[in-house]
Amino acid sequence: MAALPENWDMKQTDEGEIVYLNKVTGETTTEHPCDEFYRNLYKEKKILKHNTQTEVKISSAIEEELQRRLKEHKEKLEKQYNEKCKEITVNIEKDKATLLNQLEEQKKEIKRKSDENLRKEKER
Repeated sequence: MAALPENWDMKQTDEGEIVYLNKVTGETTTEHPCDEFYRNLYKEKKILKHNTQTEVKISSAIEEELQRRLKEHKEKLEKQYNEKCKEITVNIEKDKATLLNQLEEQKKEIKRKSDENLRKEKER
């Protein structure tokens, strides 16, 4: 049993019931004078525990949402990267084909000039 606050006494009635008496105010009660204080303290602790658990749940939910968004953003960036790589590869292949065609044209032109020079040499 908790100690009595200052100015309180505990008495037992003839019927055996315990009664608490405040010597200053004359108030009497069958509840220990500290009961309300401890009930309120218990309620506060319970609320604090609930709030802490709620904060943990909210923190977890926020973390999950951030992870989901991060994954979504990463996937979007990877898709954009892959599309850009494909575009660059296509452009390289086009450039390669263009350069090969130009090279073939230059070879033909060199062959034509060489053949023409040979023909002129033979004519002389």
